[in-house]
Amino acid sequence: MLESSPVEDGALLRGLTVVDLAVGMAGALIAKFLAELGANVYRVAPAGGDPFVGLYPAYATWRHLETADEAAVHSDARLEQLIGRADICLVGGEDFPGLTQRVNARDLAARHRQLIVLNLTGYPDSAPQPGRAVDILVQARSGLVFELRDEKPLLLSYQPTSYGVLLQSLTGLGAALLARERSSPGQVVSVSMLEGAVCWVQAIWAAADKPTSKFLFGPPKLAKPIILKCRGGDFVHIVLGAVGAKYKLYKILGIDDPSIATADPGLPRPSDPPEKFFGDIELFQRYGAERDRGELLLKLWEAGIVAEPVLAPGECWDEPQVKHNGVLSRTGAGVTCVGNPITVKLSSAPRKEFPATSPLPLQGIRAVDFGAFVAGPMASVGLSDLGADVVKVEPLEGDPMRGVYRHFAATNRGKRSIAIDMKSVEGVAIAHELCARADVVCSNFRAGAAARLGIDAASLHPKNPATVVLNNAGYGVDGPKARNPAFDPAMQALTGQEFRAGGVGNEPVFDRYTPIDFAGGMLGAASVVLALYRRTRSGEGAELTVPLLNLGVFLQSELIRSAADVFSGAQPLDTDQTGFHPAEKIYQASDGWIAICARGEERAAAFGRVLGLAGALDKPREQWSDAESASIAKVVRTRSLEDLARKLQQADVWFEICRIDGVSLALSDAALNARGSVYEVPHPDLGKVRGLGPLYGLSKSRHAARGETPAKGQHTREVLASLGYGTAEIDALYERKIVA
Repeated sequence: MLESSPVEDGALLRGLTVVDLAVGMAGALIAKFLAELGANVYRVAPAGGDPFVGLYPAYATWRHLETADEAAVHSDARLEQLIGRADICLVGGEDFPGLTQRVNARDLAARHRQLIVLNLTGYPDSAPQPGRAVDILVQARSGLVFELRDEKPLLLSYQPTSYGVLLQSLTGLGAALLARERSSPGQVVSVSMLEGAVCWVQAIWAAADKPTSKFLFGPPKLAKPIILKCRGGDFVHIVLGAVGAKYKLYKILGIDDPSIATADPGLPRPSDPPEKFFGDIELFQRYGAERDRGELLLKLWEAGIVAEPVLAPGECWDEPQVKHNGVLSRTGAGVTCVGNPITVKLSSAPRKEFPATSPLPLQGIRAVDFGAFVAGPMASVGLSDLGADVVKVEPLEGDPMRGVYRHFAATNRGKRSIAIDMKSVEGVAIAHELCARADVVCSNFRAGAAARLGIDAASLHPKNPATVVLNNAGYGVDGPKARNPAFDPAMQALTGQEFRAGGVGNEPVFDRYTPIDFAGGMLGAASVVLALYRRTRSGEGAELTVPLLNLGVFLQSELIRSAADVFSGAQPLDTDQTGFHPAEKIYQASDGWIAICARGEERAAAFGRVLGLAGALDKPREQWSDAESASIAKVVRTRSLEDLARKLQQADVWFEICRIDGVSLALSDAALNARGSVYEVPHPDLGKVRGLGPLYGLSKSRHAARGETPAKGQHTREVLASLGYGTAEIDALYERKIVA
């Protein structure tokens, strides 16, 4: 058992029983997460042993919070009894040669009416040609590998499919639990690795009949971020955007350019080429190379510019803010690992009866969203999809992300918008009235801002202790860096994401689709739904904190540190940035690219025979290195994709052809459309707009991927009227510019 848990005052899932039959990374992390939130999790490993113990260094540590039920392993009758007492059963997971799924999810749910079954697969059940549930293969087939470059696939280093499955599963489980608590039976929650892959690119993978430059605006492929190599070889990532940030950066670097205005924030423009999208990187680098990283960072921070050092995975574990946030845990054996990234404080309140659920689990739930940019608003989108009425509160000038259409649409669709001057007494009073009638209040302000406005948990819970209050803070709500501005790119740098993505011997690589922001939003939605489930059982409200810093650390959960202070897991990509091992890697064929997964000695040997390299690959698989990779690459380059596919299939070596058009593949995918994970809405200028919605399935409840994106203040009058304001009062608020 872990010695400590970051859950402070209560566990959201206390009293739940979970039987874990799942295998692989996502299943283990889901079971760990549920246990850390208070559930009793019973682990029933495959009868022949769990092969993933040897694949992921942290796997055994992830399983520490579970209770093994060895008797059930060899007895189907005992297993059935154990499941009969459970609330949730986890089944499926990653593929491994020779490993078969123990039970069928639908049959299991049919036998146990109140049971919620989480079914983890490679692709949705309705997929016409399901593939293997392996991260590299799903990345290749989905097109995710071409997300950063067009001319060459790059493997995304942080196992996006498994973490995506985890985050989508938690929301789906919360929805099913809430539906069951409100008089609905149990059901099957289905999440595939394909959905785990594409959930990260919701802000980019959208299409319009008549796309405009505003619709397409966003970081292009090959955009160079401001990652500067300082004296001594250390890297620093600088993020512009605040008023005067560009002017201050020029002054700090000693660049004399009188054309830069003092208020210039350095925001990108649609006309900027990829190499200068974030600024004149070559110019910045010439001056940055002369600076010591520590000295440069101090000056940037003093000027209020967002910047962080680019560190390897685990280097940030000793940072004071990481320690303060309590996101790391230590086992009895002295192993340090990543713990639960959220903190929970429960607020005592009398339990009240809730109406029976509709097909939408959050029907009747009211949420107020004060979030801006990405992580904050993304959390409440997940609530809207499940039926909640979400009111977005934005300043008179609008959310800063409105100029980036696809990002704004992905994180704000399905909401009503009211624009308020929150710097005025009357504006704050309107916000307080909204909160007083809400079940959920979300924000991602820096530390202290929510308290000043009176919309933090300490202000809201004395008036209504049943409120669920979510804060997607950057660094956290308190601690040494809590008041610092925080953006996803800086978090990628600090927590090791960019180091891993760069690959061995290469410079850091920035993921343009802001995965830490989206992880914060998706986990924010999941934690709110789970807190609403807890509220139906006990009446308690909750204060939930989901710092982006914690999410950056959490996306490196494969990393552990031994008692001897040695790290293992979460290794960087290879130099080619196409894999971690020669037998699980993307190779270039004569007419395209192919992803190979030859797991285990038998498959690795078969792979060698297919290529005619039995002699060159005679070492044990775990000893393969750059030499074996080069031998494989040389042969594969001479073969066509068709020839390779035929021979690999005959040898039962797993593979996928790398597909480049991920956007159209996802939006036209029959299984995703059948699941309700793709929305289509009309737009007066863009024609039909299509995008991705909730990426999980519910067998009895449903979700609705609402695609309409509100205009700024579109529902101001409507929302004010619902609060009891009369027409004359509303007109006066407009006249005095309190609302817009």
